[in-house]
Amino acid sequence: MRSKTEERRQRIVDIAAAAFREQGFENTSMAEIASRVGGSKATLYNYFPSKEALLVEVTLQAARDHIEQAFSLLKPDPDLRSVLQRFCEHALRVFGSPAFISMRRTVIAESGRQGVGPLFYENGPGKGAVKIESYLSSAMERGQLRQCDCRVAAQHLRGLTDAETLEPLLFRLVEEFTPEEISAIVSRALDVFFAAYGPRDAG
Repeated sequence: MRSKTEERRQRIVDIAAAAFREQGFENTSMAEIASRVGGSKATLYNYFPSKEALLVEVTLQAARDHIEQAFSLLKPDPDLRSVLQRFCEHALRVFGSPAFISMRRTVIAESGRQGVGPLFYENGPGKGAVKIESYLSSAMERGQLRQCDCRVAAQHLRGLTDAETLEPLLFRLVEEFTPEEISAIVSRALDVFFAAYGPRDAG
């Protein structure tokens, strides 16, 4: 069972998320969040050192469970391409959802304020990148990919899947991609990825 401390922390996150959606990050104060929670600012700061840290937690929680499901797909398999296809499709469905894109816009807008950008990256995309690097490194050891810098390979994989999706979503050229569109986008990205990183022919 969750402790009262954990329950209160989650209540703060839920209330902050609602306030950020209603009023925007800039117009929401820690005093107002504390008032909605029913406590003091001092109590709020015991859980989160700043409003920026609270924003990061709100954003990451929105996708955490779904992303953990995505990473559970990264298991050793003779058919590496199928694994990456499923993983990237799952990730794009989460990160390309209207709710997450909306929060991502807020994080980008606030990324210059008191370390919001580094906080978000280190606790979200940065941790994910390490997991992908580790998986690609093990695939290289199995001979499924050519030997190279797994960190760069992971960045290229993410960049290829973002290439057709990120700007259209951020700038509202599209609201959301269909499952069929996501599947085709990932397939094209993997065509390029394996052309660059697939194992070299012995001959």
